[in-house]
Amino acid sequence: MSKNNDLRRDEIKKYILTKEKVRVEELAKLMNVSLETIRSDLSFLEDTGLLYRTHGGATLRNAIVDLPMDIRIKEKAEEKKQIAYKAINFINDDDVIYIDPSSTALPLGRLLRLKKNLTIVTNSFELIPIIAESDHKLIIVGGDYLKAGKRMVGGYAINVIKSIHYDLAIFGMDGCMGINGPGIMGREEIFLNSEVMKRTTKSMILSDSSKFDKIGKYQYTTFEEIDIFITDTLSDEDRKRVKSKVVVEAMKK
Repeated sequence: MSKNNDLRRDEIKKYILTKEKVRVEELAKLMNVSLETIRSDLSFLEDTGLLYRTHGGATLRNAIVDLPMDIRIKEKAEEKKQIAYKAINFINDDDVIYIDPSSTALPLGRLLRLKKNLTIVTNSFELIPIIAESDHKLIIVGGDYLKAGKRMVGGYAINVIKSIHYDLAIFGMDGCMGINGPGIMGREEIFLNSEVMKRTTKSMILSDSSKFDKIGKYQYTTFEEIDIFITDTLSDEDRKRVKSKVVVEAMKK
C-alpha cells in the first residue's frame, strides 16, 4: 500500500474516532478522493476492527454514547476536535500519561485508540468510560467526587498521583486573564496538578482561545514551565504571553 493511502487512512481513523458516524460522501469530499476510494478505505478499516460498514457510511465499533448535555464539550466543539488532532501527535506508544478532567481533553480520549500500549491515569469521571473501551491500561484516580466538575480530588487522589511517574501530563485551562499561566477554578485541583507537574517528563496544555478572556482563579504553574501549548488560534497579544517551548495553533490559517 502506498504512503498516501497510509496517511489518508490515518486521517480517516482520526475523523471517525471523533465523529463516531461518517458518510462516504462526507469523507470523499474531506479527503478529495473518489467514492470508490473511500469505500475501499472503509472496508480496510472494517477488517482491522475499528468500525463496521453501514449503508452509505460507517460507524465506530463500541461507540460511546453521546456525551452528557451538561459537559462543556458543547462549547467550541469543533475547535476542541482540531486541538485533539494536533495533540495526538505528541503522544508515543507505551507512554504513561495523565489526563485531567478538562472538556478539551475529552475528544482526545477517542483518538488514543490510534496509539499502542498506553497507561492512562485520570481523575475524570467522563473520560473513564471512553478509555475503558480501548485496549490501554487505565488507572482511575479515586478520591472525593466533585459533582460540578465530574472529577476526583482530595488526599486519596493525591496519594495515587504521587505513586506514578508520567511521560506526559495533559491539562486544560479555565482561564488566564491577569495571570502568567494556566488558571483553574477549583481550589482542590491546585495540589493535585502541582503533584503531577513534579512527576512528569513533559507537560501539555489543551485550551481553546476563548479561555484567554476568562478568569482562572488558581494558578498552579507558568506558561514557561509548560512544554507544549495547543490551542485553535492566538491573537498577537496572546502569542506573546504563551512562552511554552512548543506552541501549536490547530486552526491557524
